[in-house]
Amino acid sequence: ATVDGGAIDNADNGGSGGTGQAPNTVSTSSFADNSVNGRSKDQGDGGAIDNADLGGSGYLTVSGSTFTANSAAAHGTLSADLAADGGGIDNADHGGTGHLGVSGSTFDGNLTNANRDSNSDGGGIDNADKGGTGSLVVASSTFEANVAQYAAHGAHGGAIDNADDGGKGTLTVSASTFDGN
Repeated sequence: ATVDGGAIDNADNGGSGGTGQAPNTVSTSSFADNSVNGRSKDQGDGGAIDNADLGGSGYLTVSGSTFTANSAAAHGTLSADLAADGGGIDNADHGGTGHLGVSGSTFDGNLTNANRDSNSDGGGIDNADKGGTGSLVVASSTFEANVAQYAAHGAHGGAIDNADDGGKGTLTVSASTFDGN
């Protein structure tokens, strides 16, 4: 089981959200102190936004927005397949297909936190994880002090984690700043 999208959950559980010609859009918005907290057999995906999870198909663009102190947590005890993914945004996880564009946005102090038999992936953004297929394009954005906190099975990508645990992801980053992740 998962706990998804502290503020927005798009295209989850086999659903679809947006299209290539008409993606769902988030602009000039602020996401602060949102969280998902998986317990026991649950995992936490997308502290602020979860896009295209659990076999879903989602198209999402984010522009001119701030993500501050959002968190995704997993405190599993039974399986290494549990994870905390995407403190700010989780895209294309668990067999989902997601397309995410981020421009002119700031990710500051977001966190993934997992313990015991869990993974911690993408403090700012997690893309294409656990069998998901995702494309992530980041332009003119800032990533500062985001953390993928140590977990028993690894912590990956303080700012951005791309294509691990069987995921297939493409990542393009331009004119962006990464500081202290």
